[in-house]
Amino acid sequence: MSQPHSPGRSQARARIDRWAAGREVLRAGDPRMAELVEAEPGLDPDRLFDRWPSDLWGALVLQVGQGQ
Repeated sequence: MSQPHSPGRSQARARIDRWAAGREVLRAGDPRMAELVEAEPGLDPDRLFDRWPSDLWGALVLQVGQGQ
């Protein structure tokens, strides 16, 4: 039988910034992208995309609603 994960272990994994390397590549590759990354250094695309609809109908409704 497997042991449940302890809360401390899950929280430690959640604190790992898996986007740090990508932000560094953007900073190094283009001065404009470096400015954008610096403007929002803790940007987490996972949290951003979690708020977006994952189905096509929801995405369409979101886009139409933003155009008004």
